[in-house]
Amino acid sequence: MNNIKYDLEERLIDFAVMIADIIEALSNTRLGNYIAGHLYAQDAHRL
Repeated sequence: MNNIKYDLEERLIDFAVMIADIIEALSNTRLGNYIAGHLYAQDAHRL
């Protein structure tokens, strides 16, 4: 049997932090806000 342990909770937290950093780094333009909105919605959906 495969005994590999996956720390999914830690990986999910890391993913959420990474998405938050990307959203903060986007420029405050229509396109940046559009992309940020989609990233935020996807990130919130995963949590």
